[in-house]
Amino acid sequence: MSFKPLLVVLALLCGTSSVLARTSYTVKAGDTLTQIAKKQGINIDAIRDLNPRLKNPNSLKVGQKIILPTKGAKKTTTQKTAQKVTIKRVSYSARSWLWPVNGRITSGYGYRNLWIAGSNFHAAIDIAAATGTPVRASQSGVVKTAKWDSSGFGFTVVVDHGNGWETRYSHNSRIMVNVGAPVQAGQTVALLGATGAATGPHVDFRIYHNGRELNPMTLLASR
Repeated sequence: MSFKPLLVVLALLCGTSSVLARTSYTVKAGDTLTQIAKKQGINIDAIRDLNPRLKNPNSLKVGQKIILPTKGAKKTTTQKTAQKVTIKRVSYSARSWLWPVNGRITSGYGYRNLWIAGSNFHAAIDIAAATGTPVRASQSGVVKTAKWDSSGFGFTVVVDHGNGWETRYSHNSRIMVNVGAPVQAGQTVALLGATGAATGPHVDFRIYHNGRELNPMTLLASR
């Protein structure tokens, strides 16, 4: 099975972009945003920037998850100049997709029984490895999503590879890219973790074509 090669081209306009390493924090009894910022040694404004949906920062709920900048992290601003970035030509053929992590498959694609969710269809493969292991882009493309997914997937990155192809990487401990950034195949897009509804450190890896979830095992390179 092979697919038409695609040359992805991205035009970058003049301007600036900011990058800030992120992690998650579970609110404890008595916590306020001010106390959390002081305890973690971070700027309270940086917390507000990462949690725009936080309606009342002084009325946090126990168990609530908020996004924090990594302790000691500073927002770095880079100047962009008008240019055209060309991502190398990629061939979407079977067995040409890179493994996002070199680890052990703990849950495959298909129906499964879980004590936390019962019987359900798992449209991904779970690859376990140590927390902090680099999670790499399976093909070249452009970052479409880089955010906290509150539906249970935790820190999630989605890469658009063009021509209807996308890959998704979930449950990460940190996101290492911004939306709109071009990435090369094999480039680190996140660090592996167990955020969201995860029972251990792993990456939930999915491949989509025109919105349909495919079995990654039919596309990933042999190892």
